[in-house]
Amino acid sequence: MKKLYAFALLMGSSAFAMAQTYAVDFAVDLNASGADSAIIAGDFAAADASGLYTNWNDGVGNPDSAVVASDPDMDGIWTFTANLPDGSYQYKYLANAGGWESVANRTFTVSGGAVQLDTFCYDVVTPGLCPSTYADTLDVTIQIDMSTVCGFDPSAGDIVDFAGEPNGWSGDTMADPDGDLIYEVTYLDLPVQVDIASGLASFQGKCRINSDWGSSEGGANRVFEFGTDTILAVRCYGAFAYGACTPIPDPATVTFRVDMNAEVPAPDGKVFIIGDFTQWQAGALEMLDPDGDGVYEVVVPNFCPPEIYWKFTNGTPDSTGTIEESADFSDIGGCGVDNGSFSDNRYLMRPMDGNDVIVEFAFNTCNGIQGGVSVDEFSNETIFLNPNPMTDRATVELPEGTFNGHIIDLSGRVVRSIDNASNELVIERDGLNNGIYMLVLTNDKGETNTTKFVIR
Repeated sequence: MKKLYAFALLMGSSAFAMAQTYAVDFAVDLNASGADSAIIAGDFAAADASGLYTNWNDGVGNPDSAVVASDPDMDGIWTFTANLPDGSYQYKYLANAGGWESVANRTFTVSGGAVQLDTFCYDVVTPGLCPSTYADTLDVTIQIDMSTVCGFDPSAGDIVDFAGEPNGWSGDTMADPDGDLIYEVTYLDLPVQVDIASGLASFQGKCRINSDWGSSEGGANRVFEFGTDTILAVRCYGAFAYGACTPIPDPATVTFRVDMNAEVPAPDGKVFIIGDFTQWQAGALEMLDPDGDGVYEVVVPNFCPPEIYWKFTNGTPDSTGTIEESADFSDIGGCGVDNGSFSDNRYLMRPMDGNDVIVEFAFNTCNGIQGGVSVDEFSNETIFLNPNPMTDRATVELPEGTFNGHIIDLSGRVVRSIDNASNELVIERDGLNNGIYMLVLTNDKGETNTTKFVIR
């Protein structure tokens, strides 16, 4: 009887060892986890035909017998194939050793055939539903060129700071250790969300002079993108694109005029101009109409900034006055730009020759009083680009004479030069991005005309 019992036990053991097994394919997407290895832990490991693995092994205490997946094509999806007999099993994925998922145990059943499990994203219950970003920490240095900022004087105590998402918009003072007027600030181990598709993290912010929002960079918040520990390229204060500052015009007298004849006067009967050069409402300039013709004027001598962002106000620029707001300002071919705060500002780039400028508009429109912007006889002429907006090319019919000039983008960067043009000028897109540009032409008398056009 003892021999028969031993024979029966041997037969039972052989039957288990020879049980039919089936391939079970596991797949986990680690792109959003930031991990560089995947482990599969479950109660199936001891039943795997290879016999190499132990159950619920997290790869920490006994790494040699952990079920480690592989990613041969480096697409972030880690796979492993186990050979298992019929039965019901539980498992979880780990991002690196010890990095357990927080979801409940995943389950599957083998019943007489191979099993292709759904591809899950790490720590996500629904198959195929993956985050678009993953958390990481990166080092980033921001650089800003202050060399052409009017009135900025470090010797008088002026500073520049950066306010944005990395510091909760509170502002961090930037440093200029070598005195070249290029300031920088570094954020170490900055928590970021990296976009999986592009591999880039981003945040928004602006630089400010003397920690004053009234003296911050004009327009919308700047967006900073990077994918690794990075020293970002130098950017000129006020510009959107990277690149050192380009020369700016010499200071000149700027005369602002606004036609209020179509408006109902404010209760106080006053008209003001506000802009980045007045720190907006804080330093608003009152405009006067001494001859009573309904056209109000203010003259700003020694105007230094190359770009002007401004608005007119009907009445004192507070809760009692009306600040103009027209969709024309940022429409195609308009006279302004989006300021990033659900509103638009008027915009003008002064001519590079530094001539005095007269800016004339009817209140709340892009209609000029006598030509809109003028500096001399040539500037009063209307220069037409056809078509405007343009896609691939535009043609400009020129007045009599020879013209030199350049095309400038909204950051103030010269993107193209024009030499000895006459009769007809053809502007080719030739790599220029969509956006708003200024065509600045100077005739042989030294008179300058600035015309706005759009590429889309």
